[in-house]
Amino acid sequence: KHRGGVLAVVGLEALFEAHTGNDVHLAVVDRETGSVRYHSSDFTLVEKPLKEAVPPLVNPTVEDGVFPFEFKGKNFLANGTDLVTPPWTVFAYIETDKYLARPQQIGRIALGASLAFILLCGAIIRTLVRRLRAHTDQLEEANEVVQAHNKLLEKELETAQSMQMGLMPTNSPDVEGFDISGFCRPATHVGGDFFQYFPLPDGRVALALADVTGHGMEAAIPTVLFSGILDSQMEDATAPEELFSRLNRSLYRTLDRRTFVCFSMGELDPTSRRLRLVNGGCPYPYHYRASSEDVVELHLDAFPLGVRPESEYGVVEINLDPGDRIVFCSDGIIEAENGIEEMFGFERTAEAISRAAGLGVGSKEFIEHLLSEVDAFCGNAEQGDDQTIIVLRAK
Repeated sequence: KHRGGVLAVVGLEALFEAHTGNDVHLAVVDRETGSVRYHSSDFTLVEKPLKEAVPPLVNPTVEDGVFPFEFKGKNFLANGTDLVTPPWTVFAYIETDKYLARPQQIGRIALGASLAFILLCGAIIRTLVRRLRAHTDQLEEANEVVQAHNKLLEKELETAQSMQMGLMPTNSPDVEGFDISGFCRPATHVGGDFFQYFPLPDGRVALALADVTGHGMEAAIPTVLFSGILDSQMEDATAPEELFSRLNRSLYRTLDRRTFVCFSMGELDPTSRRLRLVNGGCPYPYHYRASSEDVVELHLDAFPLGVRPESEYGVVEINLDPGDRIVFCSDGIIEAENGIEEMFGFERTAEAISRAAGLGVGSKEFIEHLLSEVDAFCGNAEQGDDQTIIVLRAK
């Protein structure tokens, strides 16, 4: 039988970016004589003692495996294997400095760049902190100015609210045979709702409710203006329908086209127990009839004051029986919304009036009950508009 071996030759240049012909060395050492039998790159080393040729590789054995060594100031990496016959050790070694130098250099560059980046970030952070502190100081100063301004504005709004609420009565008129009460709850500090009582000749009394378009200060100023005009016009003892016509023409000349006044008035004659009612743009007043225990709306259609100078205003006359109630409401009651934007509405208002009337309470308690039903319906929803109520009860 034939005995032999198979030799495979691989070009290391194909595997590594290195000129292995110059950098990889193969040496064969005779273990018995301790001399170099073969050296791939320097034939002058052949037959020389190993310690003279490559001193660190004296008596290498296969157990050593892969191991590094240093020779003449250079770093090498070696690997070997022992042959039994002949008693040789074959090993290869390669200089590692030239292959590690560039990665080490790149590593040093990367490390230096990282350190520089860290230092730069630190400088940027310190700059940002200084700027943030400066801005924080400025913001604190600005916040103090804003708070001082808000306090001043709050004080002015409280003054404006006090003045506006001062335009409305704090006491109800004492009219024999009747119980009258009114209440205004603005949605903000100031608003556009307004109510008032006016004494008239022959013991008559006028009940007036107004709602100026808009909210807040936008509505408050025209409300104060209208209050003054109304008070001046009430000096003349004229019929309500004539009063409305004069007020309408005056406001048309005074207000801008975006502003108008919804106004409702009832003139009560206690002697005849008759109420003459005029309405311009307000929700229809409600009449609770004690005899039938039902609630009806008193339909009166006309433009609000200040919309058209030629508008005409009609009158409805109502005889009031004992237990009857007339309820004037601004649209803040009707249009009050709950959390899902559902309005309280006309029907709920009529039902709430019927329930309050059934309690047999006075006008003040009647208003409190009606508002409590509105609040229960709205829940946590914000009040969107001023809410004003006047209640006239026939004893």
